Amino acid sequence: MKNTKSAILEHAELLIRTKGFSALSYNDLANIIGITKAGIHYYFPTKENLANVLISEYLERFSKTLNSIEIEQICIRDKLLAYSAIFTQGHDKSVLPLCCAMAAERTTLPLSLQELSKELFIIQLDWLTKIIEEAIQLDEGINIQSSRNTAMFYLSTLEGASLISWIFNERAPIVSAFNTALETTFPN
Repeated sequence: MKNTKSAILEHAELLIRTKGFSALSYNDLANIIGITKAGIHYYFPTKENLANVLISEYLERFSKTLNSIEIEQICIRDKLLAYSAIFTQGHDKSVLPLCCAMAAERTTLPLSLQELSKELFIIQLDWLTKIIEEAIQLDEGINIQSSRNTAMFYLSTLEGASLISWIFNERAPIVSAFNTALETTFPN
């Protein structure tokens, strides 16, 4: 059985990724987990504190996922496809990417959460840039002008496609949009 703190974080993430940060309430969390609101406040005195811990832990997990992709996949294209699978897996769980959910509310977030939300994107852009630069060094026939711009193109494609998939409740936009982006930069 999960400990209470882990359960709070898990369910808070789910609520943020489905309803948004502003809709996250300690009352809803308490009802889902089966504890009192005071029990949540014991671990996380404020909603901002809860989200700070949640995003920080998410960043750590996400970094490990990206490292695993880098180690487990040999070719660049497979690394990029494994990365895009993170977005389809999220869709299959009926959740938005955490960075999408937080970015949508950026102007209403406390400054600390704005910074952490930005970090959710930076970690992906940095990783994608590194992978694309690796493709350039390996001369894998990549058709790009700038590795950072291409990283932004991939990330924007996946984040935007995730929102469209969310609206239509279909995973196809994520897969087709990213495959098109790959074909644009990695022509066969």
